[in-house]
Amino acid sequence: MNTIHIALDIETLSKRPTAAIISIAAKCFTFAENTGEMPLDAFFKTVNASTCVMYGLHFDMDTVSWWQKQSEEAKRVHLQHGDIAVTISQALLALREYYLKACKLMEPIGQRPLVWCQGTDFDIPILRNAYQTVLGTDAPWSHGDVRDSRTFVHAIAGLVHPTVTDPYSLIPHNPDWHPHDALSDCDQLIWNVRHISRLVR
Repeated sequence: MNTIHIALDIETLSKRPTAAIISIAAKCFTFAENTGEMPLDAFFKTVNASTCVMYGLHFDMDTVSWWQKQSEEAKRVHLQHGDIAVTISQALLALREYYLKACKLMEPIGQRPLVWCQGTDFDIPILRNAYQTVLGTDAPWSHGDVRDSRTFVHAIAGLVHPTVTDPYSLIPHNPDWHPHDALSDCDQLIWNVRHISRLVR
């Protein structure tokens, strides 16, 4: 069995560790070639931002204004307050369930899935605070199982091409990436780490 990894991304209404969350996305992947479909579908939840107010999660008006200037599609996906949106507690519980399902798949080889984010100073601290504030629990993954895709890209690029100033220039363009879309950002993270890892195979 190939090791399962989880790409994780969130969109928020603040940059603080206490930020209100408006969407959460996660997607399983492996580094192996031609692995076919993953045993778990991609995870995506839109959060009704008003439910974050109940827990004192932070709203930054500059960030709120920035979202209002984005495309109608981006606002529809990430600021949806209709039937498709869930409460922050429901989103966190669903993400925990998704992670635990991935853990179950890894039991036969005695491992846990690694959780990847673009940097470790945004998504992970915000989610950790949300779990503690909203559910009164720790995030379901261990801190030792968190990986930073940005550091990964820079580290491999530095080893293979030490004179390259922009490590991402070594990665082919992904025409399907839509910035500031949590699920698309997960796909982009997977695209980046897979392509850069090929430099050392």
